[in-house]
Amino acid sequence: GDVTTDLIAVKCPRCSKGLGVEVTRIRGVGGTIAVDCPVCGDPDVAVADRAFVVRALPAKPWDTRFG
Repeated sequence: GDVTTDLIAVKCPRCSKGLGVEVTRIRGVGGTIAVDCPVCGDPDVAVADRAFVVRALPAKPWDTRFG
């Protein structure tokens, strides 16, 4: 219960690529973390609060984890 991981889907406003964003939180640890688009480098395509690790991955058409 102290460690959670959420998966969310976002779309980059610059390149329109669908992204899967994985946010890991540890109770009592972390802060606000922004992540850039891994495809075109557009900054801050996703921002998570109380996060320990945030990573963005290009969504693959066959991957259903991100919506």
